[in-house]
Amino acid sequence: MRVDHRFFSVNDLRLHALQFGGEGHPIVLLHGVTGHGWMWHDVAGQLTLWGEVFALDLRGHGDSQWSADGVYDTTALAEDVAAVIEQLGQPADVVGLSWGGLVAMRLAARHPGLVRRVAVLDIPTTFAQSAAEVPDRPYRFDSRADVLAWERAANARAPRALVELVADHSVRPAAGGGLARKHDEVFISRWPFRGERYDADWAALTMPTLLVRAGDSPVLSVGEFEAMVAVQSRATGHTIDGSGHLLPLDRPIDLADALEGFLREEALDADFMGELHDALEIP
Repeated sequence: MRVDHRFFSVNDLRLHALQFGGEGHPIVLLHGVTGHGWMWHDVAGQLTLWGEVFALDLRGHGDSQWSADGVYDTTALAEDVAAVIEQLGQPADVVGLSWGGLVAMRLAARHPGLVRRVAVLDIPTTFAQSAAEVPDRPYRFDSRADVLAWERAANARAPRALVELVADHSVRPAAGGGLARKHDEVFISRWPFRGERYDADWAALTMPTLLVRAGDSPVLSVGEFEAMVAVQSRATGHTIDGSGHLLPLDRPIDLADALEGFLREEALDADFMGELHDALEIP
């Protein structure tokens, strides 16, 4: 599968996206904290049947620019994505994992005209942990072999080739030797999204919405999942069994199938309305 690189100048930052192809309206994929766009590789190809697919590196991640002022609140990231969609020239379907899901929520709540449909993957609207409660994970590695070993251990369910692809795009040469992760060092000790609540964003969504829970999620409990579906009348809930939190890595085919069903439903609805429009000769 051919993957092109696209850069966007937004809010005084240079943001990077992977462009996977497809035609029609944009489908924008958003990763979680410390992630990057390559994690969507095995999902993106299937979605090109339903639109032009972009996997964005959020500010401070991947090959996107870091914020010089350390501005990483969810609203800032949502405004970045809004500016990207505006440059793409038409409303997008937005799919977000984890922090990316919160960004998608805030974007869709504040800019409903830019979002046709939104899919939120494995994230609640409130957090018991503070922004400073961050899991320990290495930031530097001595070699590529060390990176691969860590990623394989952390993503034991994921396809081996996908883990290797993600690992190779997760690091860059570090000053003084070795390799360092391709995200701002601030995320070693702080995950800003945990200092906010997202109940109002979720309740405000007016477009068709999909909420996906990983069956073995340590992040979104069954009770939280059911409560979110219950309070959002536009939301459909879906669970993918046998997956941990990182759905695009653990179960890429199952996730792509779920997203395709969600996007295909909209596309078929649009086709039906077009046929009805022609049959009735509506001007």
